[in-house]
Amino acid sequence: MDEAAFLFARKKEVRLMAGPPASALDLAEKNFLPAAVEADLYAWWEGSGFFTPDPKNPEKPFVMMLPLPNITGDLHLGHALGFGGYEDLMARYHRMRGEPTLYMPGTDHAGIIAQVVVENELAKEGITRQRLGREKFLEEMWKWIDHYRPRIEKQLRMLGCSLDWSRPNFTMEPSKQRAVRTHFIRLFKKGHLYRADRIVHWCLKDQTTYSDLEVKHVTRTDTLYYVRYPWADPVPAGAPEVIVATTRPETIVADVAVAVHPDDARWKALVGKEVLVPGVERRVRIIADEAVDPAFGTGALKITPGHDQTDFEIGQRHGLPVLSVIDKRGMMTPAAGPLAGPDREAGRKMMVEKLRASRLLVKEEPITHAVAVHDRCGTLDEPLVLKQWWVRMDRLAPPAIAAVRDGRITILPKYQEKVYFNWMENIRDWPVSRQIWWGHSIPVWYCRDCDNVIVPDEDAPDPTRCTRCRSDDIYQDPDVLDTWFSSGLWPFSTLGWPDKTEDLRRYYAGSVLETGYDILFFWVARMIMLG
Repeated sequence: MDEAAFLFARKKEVRLMAGPPASALDLAEKNFLPAAVEADLYAWWEGSGFFTPDPKNPEKPFVMMLPLPNITGDLHLGHALGFGGYEDLMARYHRMRGEPTLYMPGTDHAGIIAQVVVENELAKEGITRQRLGREKFLEEMWKWIDHYRPRIEKQLRMLGCSLDWSRPNFTMEPSKQRAVRTHFIRLFKKGHLYRADRIVHWCLKDQTTYSDLEVKHVTRTDTLYYVRYPWADPVPAGAPEVIVATTRPETIVADVAVAVHPDDARWKALVGKEVLVPGVERRVRIIADEAVDPAFGTGALKITPGHDQTDFEIGQRHGLPVLSVIDKRGMMTPAAGPLAGPDREAGRKMMVEKLRASRLLVKEEPITHAVAVHDRCGTLDEPLVLKQWWVRMDRLAPPAIAAVRDGRITILPKYQEKVYFNWMENIRDWPVSRQIWWGHSIPVWYCRDCDNVIVPDEDAPDPTRCTRCRSDDIYQDPDVLDTWFSSGLWPFSTLGWPDKTEDLRRYYAGSVLETGYDILFFWVARMIMLG
């Protein structure tokens, strides 16, 4: 008999008992075995329904969602402290007060984190996901899930967590896939979702986009290059030289403007004049924008909308074109002109040599600064302009801010509310597309014949023909959704939503959520916005 069958039989046996198991009462046992006693006792608790709230209890329910652990491996000490300590203490306290208590269990599919873990396991055998192909790789993912999900649930029982196991949950089970699909379609129909070319964080190693929250900043020392941009036409005597400081000279060939602050007296008379981009001698204008820091360098900023977030926003305000000179592999594209071909590091060296040869490199100096890396793998961020699905935050953030300001939601310790407000009031639109294989499919299809975007109705079958031209040459978006999109639905998708269930009416919204400050925005803010 395997372990699962043994536990099931043991649970069934204990369930038949009218009182606690004998092993828990035999205090004279010389060879006391805690594991056996605890297993018997927990099986009796669970089998007797002690952890399931009585639907007939008229008291106000106490509801607490387990901060769903990722199925990336075993639970750790932090889980033991939070789940088996703080949370179980609260659940048992409110249960003993006679309140119908729902302590909801569940596990998270973990998106890119789980995919990376499984890829690393396969790599030990010399196998890549590309070699396997999407279908077979997903089979490997499900094998991993089938191993670790019951293992994690067993560990939660061993911790004594008084979870209601009559309501098990997993973010990739069919009911949750339906909830995610429904929510995506509703957001789209309400205009909260859009698809557009915007600048994103791109990971060269994992080959996917990631959100601002998944950016980690590390301090390192680089070279700051001061580069002279020659005037394209004669300028008045005494006009300053246009010298731009940059740590990324390889992106100079993608410059489409030079920006200065509108109140900077050094440049006011020169706004509208043109300079030549070093290396390609493209004429670009001097523009004025308040985002420029006049105290940095000479107060002149190279504008590269294709490879910098701030530059992209400046470019949008001024109607500037976007040039992409680095691709998804980190290689210099044909648009890079004289730098085309090598990777971005080699492109940097080539550009520096060209600047030296043309006497446009004014000086070099070391600079210690914070650079962005992907928090999952530590790969240096490569901002790229790509077509992605985005959630409009200007519509979802205000109600979430109000919910905390007016006291409907309290964040403890209180100083974290200030952190919450600061982030929420400056939030950017959320890119929810991920170029990985493990996760919730994006419920969108595209027509190859007329470029129509097809989003089906809720609970409608997958489309087989274009709704505009009736072509059957359509394909589903190959990307998946950010894992936090499904996690953000957790408080109500676990209660039967989108159906109007009795559980949803009685137990939503929850009473308490105990979690780490590091996922206040990853998870908590998104649950508030999506709820």
